[in-house]
This record gives sequence, C-alpha cells and structure tokens, in this order.
Amino acid sequence: MGIRLDKINISRPDMICPVEFKDSEQAGLVYIVIHKPQEEDKKSEIEKKRHFSLAIDVTGSSTRTQFVATHVDLYVMSPTDHTTYVNSVFKIRNWDDYFLVKTVGKIELADIQACPTPNHFAKEIEHQLISNVHIPLCRSNDSAKWSSVLNCQAFTRCCVEYLQMDFPQDITIISDVIPTVVDLYLNGSLVTHHAIEKSNETLAK
Repeated sequence: MGIRLDKINISRPDMICPVEFKDSEQAGLVYIVIHKPQEEDKKSEIEKKRHFSLAIDVTGSSTRTQFVATHVDLYVMSPTDHTTYVNSVFKIRNWDDYFLVKTVGKIELADIQACPTPNHFAKEIEHQLISNVHIPLCRSNDSAKWSSVLNCQAFTRCCVEYLQMDFPQDITIISDVIPTVVDLYLNGSLVTHHAIEKSNETLAK
C-alpha cells in the first residue's frame, strides 16, 4: 500500500517546516530574530530583556508580508526549574510581529536537498545545534542552568557562528552584563515569553 503524502497532517508536532520548496532563491536564508519586549519592561532594561532566536526559511516560503520559518529557541523548563532546553517550532507570522528580523546568511540549497525532505533537514539542523552549540555551552557553564553564559542571546549568537555566518556587530547580547541582571531577565521576561509563545502556537494550529 502506497503512502498518501497529501493526507499527512503538516501541523503535527514533529513537522517543523513546510513540506515543499517555494522559492529556491530564498530557501535556506538564516535570520536572527529579536522579539518585542513585554509592555511592562522599563526602557532602560529593554536591550537586556529581549528574547533572541535563530530562524531558517528552509523552503523559501516567506512572502513580502509573511515570515515563514523554523525557529530554534532556548528556553527554561519552568519558573522554578531554570534548566535550559532547545525547542524548534515552525511559525507563520507577519514580519512586523518582531522587533527585528535580520538576515545573517544562507544555507546552500544543495545541502538542504541532500536530505530526503525539508523537514528531515530542519530536524538535522536542530540535532546539530543541540549537539554542537547547546551541549558545549552547558559544559562551559558547568551546568544546563540559565546564566550569563547560557541564555537565549548567547545561544543564538553561537548558532550563527556554528553555521559559519557572522553575528552582527551592532547587536549587543546580555553575556556582557552582570549576572544579577541576567537573573532578572530570566525571572521576569523569559518564562512569560515562553508561555505566550506556546499559547500562540496552539492557537495557530
């Protein structure tokens, strides 16, 4: 019995990118995404409280109005458990839903097409970023706990560097600030952002 590919539910949790290529010129574009801060954040703390993530438009599906990409984020388990983990999610959003979306490079189309499907490639990238970025950061930090060494901004920068792309010099990350500020960022902003993002993903399905 043959598999009916058109019957596969592309919103399944294990599907983290579109199933077909749209624009081969755009396929593989890699972005830094800086999320908009919470409204209650003080202006003086906005730079330190912004959530960063890496995003890849694996299939070139973005349009002039919509940003279609696989987002790779670093989160904590809960407000009381600050153990970090990597989460990859497929999102369709408006470009202006974010504070900043900046292109940092492009993965070769041939490298993507070397995998059986775009989703296989997206999962492979996720695995590589966990093995070659998150785990080494945990070792450098002597822990998997959130810190000035291990946080979403540092993780995003290391992901960009792992992909042999240049992290923009005009973007500051919180690794340069004192741990107390990092802790405030963790407790006040990240957990709230995670809850909002999870809620939005549920609604979008």
